[in-house]
Amino acid sequence: MDYSLKDAAQSGLFHPYDQVIPTIAPTCATGNCTWEPYRTLQICSKTANVTDKLTYTPLEYNAGDVNKTSPSMVQVSLPNGALMNSTQYLGINMTHVDKNTRPAANRSIAFLDIPNVMDVSIANIFLIFKNDRQEQFGRPFIPHSAIEILFYWCVGEHDTQVVDGIPSSNPIKISTDVKTMEGVFETSPDIIPDPLTSEDTRHLIEESALVLSGGKDKQENYTVDRDSRETVRFFLSKMMEGTTYSANADYGSDGAEVITTALFNPVTIGKRNGSMTFQQERDLQLKTVNTLVANIATSLSNK
Repeated sequence: MDYSLKDAAQSGLFHPYDQVIPTIAPTCATGNCTWEPYRTLQICSKTANVTDKLTYTPLEYNAGDVNKTSPSMVQVSLPNGALMNSTQYLGINMTHVDKNTRPAANRSIAFLDIPNVMDVSIANIFLIFKNDRQEQFGRPFIPHSAIEILFYWCVGEHDTQVVDGIPSSNPIKISTDVKTMEGVFETSPDIIPDPLTSEDTRHLIEESALVLSGGKDKQENYTVDRDSRETVRFFLSKMMEGTTYSANADYGSDGAEVITTALFNPVTIGKRNGSMTFQQERDLQLKTVNTLVANIATSLSNK
C-alpha cells in the first residue's frame, strides 16, 4: 500500500481551511511563459448542501417503566441511509456510503448529473451536523444541516502561464468520460433500461482498472490501476468518517476533528465581527468545507 498517498491526503486535510492549495507550479526560467492547455488525470471534489433531504425520527429512552421521547433526542437521516443520532450536545457525524452496498440510485443525492458518477466515484461522504443556534423553523428540536462530499476521478484541462514570475493555472474543462471499465457489473433495478444500450443501466460492483478519455475526439487515455483506486478510496473513507460531540470533545477521526473546527470556528469568528443570519452561517460552512475538501483533492492530485 502506498502510504505517500495517505500523507498527501492528510497534508490537504491539515492545510489551513481558509487557504487554497495551488496546483504544482511550472518551471519558467525567464519569468514569463505561456503554454498550450494541457490535460491530466486528477482527483476532483464537489460539495453540496442537502439539508432539505433530512428527515427526523424521535428517539425513545427508558424512564422507569415507560419509554419516552424528548425534543432534543432525534435520529436525523438522509434517504440513502446516512444518519446521526442527535442529543442535546452539538455534534457531527460523517458517513462514507459504500457504493458496493447501496442501490445505485440511493448513493449520491446531489451529483447524479455527473456523467458516469458511479464508475468514477472514489468516496461519497455525508456530513450531518447540529447547528449552533436555537432557531426552530417550525420543528420541535434544534435544526440540523447536511453536506454531501464527493471525491472522484476526472480528467482536467488547464490553462497555465507565468507572468512576472507569478504562476497561475485555471481549469478549462473537467470531464469524466469512461472509455474502459474492467471489472464485474450488475444491472441496477433502480434505472429503466435503455432499449438501445444497457450502458446506463449498469453499475460496478467489483473493479480493476479504470480508463478515462480526454483530448480532441477523446483519443487520449488516462488509466487508474486497481491498487491506486483502492488505496485512495481506503485512505479517504477512513480519514473522512467519525462522530464528534462537544460535551467530551471525542473525535472519531482526524477528519471529524478538522471538519468540526472548520464548521464552527469561522461562524464563531463571524458572529464576533457582527450579526449573521442562519443562512449566512450555512453558506459560510459550505464554503469552508468546500475549500477543505478541494485542498485534499489537490494535494492528492499533486502527488
